[in-house]
Formats: sequence, C-alpha cells, structure tokens
Amino acid sequence: IGVQHEVMSEWLKSIIIDRDLTSGTLMKHLALWGTIQSQGLDAVVWSLVHEMRVSLIFPFILFAVKRYTWRSLLGFWLLSIVCTLWSLDTTGSVILGYQEETFIKSFLDTGFFIVFFAAGAYLAIERQKVARKIVGLPKLMQICLFLAVAYCLLKSDYDIHTFMGSTVDFMRGAGAVGLIALALGVKTFSHALTHGVLIWLDRKSVV
Repeated sequence: IGVQHEVMSEWLKSIIIDRDLTSGTLMKHLALWGTIQSQGLDAVVWSLVHEMRVSLIFPFILFAVKRYTWRSLLGFWLLSIVCTLWSLDTTGSVILGYQEETFIKSFLDTGFFIVFFAAGAYLAIERQKVARKIVGLPKLMQICLFLAVAYCLLKSDYDIHTFMGSTVDFMRGAGAVGLIALALGVKTFSHALTHGVLIWLDRKSVV
C-alpha cells in the first residue's frame, strides 16, 4: 500500500486506471467491487466478480432453465442484449466486463454474462437429449457443425463501439455450447479430447 507500481505491460496500463494501491482500493478489491479502479491489484479479478455474483442467483437460473428449458435462454439472451445496449448508450462501448467506472454499472456487465451461465446449465440438464440429437445427425451435418463452431470461436474482429462487438461474444458463447454438444454426441471427438497431449496441456495450463 502506497507503493508506486509502474512495471507492467502497455496493455495493462490501458485497462487499469488506478495502478497505485491504496487502502480503499484494497478493500474494494477484496469486496469484489467490480469497477475498473478496484482492479489495480490484480486485473484478472474482473471475471471472478461476475462469477461470484452469478453464483448467488444461480439457483434461480437453474430453476428457470429446468422449468422453461430453451425458452428461458431466450429470456436471458434478451436481458443480455438490453444490458449491452444500455451500456452502449451510456458509455459508447458495449460490455467488456472490466471497464465500468461505477459499482451500479458493473451490474450491467453481470447481467450481460448471465446468458452464458444459463446455457451451461441447459447443457448440464439436457445433456442426454443433446447427445442423442448430435448422434442422429448425418456425418456431413456433424462436420458442418464442427466448422461452424470453429468459426464462432475463432472470429475476433469486432468494434466495441457498435452492437457487433457484443455479437461476437454471443457467437463465442454459441461456439462453446456447440463444442460441448459435439463432445457429448460424437464419440470420436470425445475420445480425442482424452489424448495424452491434450491432458498434458491441460495440466500445464493449470500450473
């Protein structure tokens, strides 16, 4: 506390406003405040902020998904769109998750991310049904699905100052859902994921 922190990458300098740790910043950091000023101690905490908030309401999300299935995802998706359009209107940028200057606005970010947690809950609940549908697809359709998933996950060109900036995030979410669905329904792909090289990479990434 009180020490000046100047040794960091140019990228970190661009996303962290308050790089000098104060007592107030430390308390907000520990409280998972969610503003850009409170993340100077460890910038990657921004994702934990939203994960912890969503975990508090996850029983509600799970209840909605179990009762309304895919229709609940549409509702959460609409919530996500409203949040990012609100952010675009007030800040000139779509939601990124780590650049809000006020505690209240950071909750817009959390609202934006809820749909991705709901999609994961849906896959967990309906995994058997999803697997059967994937298995029932012709091989050509499975290959096309692989290509579509790859495109969604690898697409990176976007402008955060237009709604298309959020569209890319929605595409990545859809790509993640598709990838898990393929792992559930395509045995060849599922077995490939247990290959020794991938397991080694997994262990190294955790370390």
